[in-house]
Amino acid sequence: MTWTNIALWCGWIGCALSAAFAIPQALRLLRGAPSSGMTLLPWQALLAANLAWSVYSLITAQPPLLVSYTVAVIVAVIVIGKLARDKPRNLTVSIGIPVAAGLGMLLTLPIPILFGIITVVPSTIGWIMQLVRIRRSGRPPGLSITSLLLYLTCLLTWLTYALIVRDLALAVSTMPLILVISMNIGAFSLAPRAATRCRHDYSPRP
Repeated sequence: MTWTNIALWCGWIGCALSAAFAIPQALRLLRGAPSSGMTLLPWQALLAANLAWSVYSLITAQPPLLVSYTVAVIVAVIVIGKLARDKPRNLTVSIGIPVAAGLGMLLTLPIPILFGIITVVPSTIGWIMQLVRIRRSGRPPGLSITSLLLYLTCLLTWLTYALIVRDLALAVSTMPLILVISMNIGAFSLAPRAATRCRHDYSPRP
C-alpha cells in the first residue's frame, strides 16, 4: 500500500470520525440532558474553526476535509442552539459571532502555518475553560465522554493524514487540541459527577 493510499484511507476515516464525534453530544442534549456545567465557548470556537476549514478544504480540493468539516459545522450549530436556549443567550449573537470569526480567519490562508495557529487558538482556549469547569464542578451531566473520545481519535487520524500529505496548516491545528482534549478526558474520568456532588448541598447559590 502506497503512502497515497494510506493518506486517502486516513482522510476518509478522519472524515467519518469528524462527522460522528459531536453527534453523541448533540443527541445527549436534544434528549433533554441538562447543559449545566457545559461551556458555550468550545462549541462557538469549533463552529468558527470548522467554517474556516470548510472553505480551506474547498480551495485545496480535499474532499474528506470538506465533508467532515461541513457536517461538523451543522452539528456545532445544533449544540450551540441548545446551549444558547438553556443559558439563556441570544441565539443570533451566539451563532453570528463565531461565523464572523471563521470568515475572518480566512484572511490568513496565504500563510498555512499562521492559518493553522489562528484556527486552533480559540478552540484550545475554549476546551481549557471546559477543563477548568470540570476540575471545579465535577462531570457536567450534559457532556458526553463518548464524544470526547471520538474527537481525540479523530484528531489523531487527521494528524496522521496531515503528516503524510504534508499539510502544515492541518498538522499545526491538531497538535494542541490533542493535548487539551486528552486532559479533558482525564479530568472527566477522575472527577465526581456534578449532580451527585451537589445533591446534598442545599446552601444558597449566589
